[in-house]
Amino acid sequence: MDICDFTFRNERLSDHGYIICEFDSGSSASTVNTDSQRDITSIAMFGGKYHPILYCTYKDSLTMELSICKSTDDYEPEIIAPAESSQIKRWLSSPTPQELSFDHPDYSQYHWIGTFNVEEVRFGSDIVGFHLKFTCTTPFAYKNKVKFSGDVAANGTVSIDDTSDEEGYIYPDMTITIKAPGKLIITSGYDGRITMIDNCESGEVLSFSHLLEISSSISSHQLGDDFNYKFLRINNIYGDTKNRLTFSLPCSYSISYDPIAKVVMA
Repeated sequence: MDICDFTFRNERLSDHGYIICEFDSGSSASTVNTDSQRDITSIAMFGGKYHPILYCTYKDSLTMELSICKSTDDYEPEIIAPAESSQIKRWLSSPTPQELSFDHPDYSQYHWIGTFNVEEVRFGSDIVGFHLKFTCTTPFAYKNKVKFSGDVAANGTVSIDDTSDEEGYIYPDMTITIKAPGKLIITSGYDGRITMIDNCESGEVLSFSHLLEISSSISSHQLGDDFNYKFLRINNIYGDTKNRLTFSLPCSYSISYDPIAKVVMA
């Protein structure tokens, strides 16, 4: 597949004067520690005639490898000065995970989170390009962020469709503005899970993160005592992706999450 450009840290590869390329030693974007590979744990029963699966875990994060070189009109290698090499390494070798996306219609709705290791490709003593290894924070990619927002009355419901390729659940980011005092109870019709915060005040803004963090706009609200520490989940199994959430108090809500995508760049 002809992919020549990507975006990382909100900067395009082409803005730096580079393209994805192939060197003789290997083809670009072809070495993939693919997603969906799991360690499956089972036990033997009935003299080894039956091996029920106990659980599955991802052992490794996703990695992708590709090469880049200077973009030239004649497609001949252009020598890269050490100072420019230093700038490329500074851009790509982010100390913190960043979003990576590729400029191709088939991949426009996907992104990956991670950072690069950068190796120089040399012809003799000259730098002519770089070999990049991108290591993700997860074993998979993400689809573009899904956002829901609106208002709900007391005991009203909100319906969310989980579009993740991975069965199970995701913790979303969520902001709720309370419109009446009392105990907020959010009940998931999918699995009956209850998220509860007591002693809410009208106008209070509650924020929940996918990293299982909660905060209130009212600093005096003792969430450690009033929250049951059951964070909201967005669920799906094969053939059933609908989530219905019931709110006990009237409120405004904003919910967002990044659906998991079982794709790799190749």
